Amino acid sequence: MEGCGFEEAVRLLARKYGIEVEEERGTEEAGRHEARQAILRGNEDFARSLLPYDPAEGITGKDENGEEDRRRSVKLFPLRVGICPPDAPEGFRRFRRRLVFPVRTTGGQIAGFAGRYRGTEGAGTAKYVNSDNSEAYNKGRILYGLYEAVRAVRTEATCCCARVTRT
Repeated sequence: MEGCGFEEAVRLLARKYGIEVEEERGTEEAGRHEARQAILRGNEDFARSLLPYDPAEGITGKDENGEEDRRRSVKLFPLRVGICPPDAPEGFRRFRRRLVFPVRTTGGQIAGFAGRYRGTEGAGTAKYVNSDNSEAYNKGRILYGLYEAVRAVRTEATCCCARVTRT
């Protein structure tokens, strides 16, 4: 139902009902698991610190990219999209002055972030940044928006996919 593997489903149910799950792991695997959990907790804290974003801000018809209305995008993914606060913790400072989009696992945990620069003096500033790869986040393995789209795909019993190739 949640579109995840057995172990992740057990963890989701345990979290939902407040049950602690003891897991037997080797030392190395336990270390990776603990590191992943620490990253996920830090990501949740950062997501809660994001400042509110008004998608109508600065919109007058089309923007420079020819998009009809950015509000539509934010309404599709309203969960914690926001502006990085100026006092962001050390590991999240790369997202300052950016609109920040949480990137979720198929189980709904915030694995990382994508940020779009909002300033006007962009010379030498990357327009988009992502979280670094970690135990919780790997840009090549997580499809942005999948968690938010899963229910609609199940309801509609279809989805439209475009093939993307890298050059």
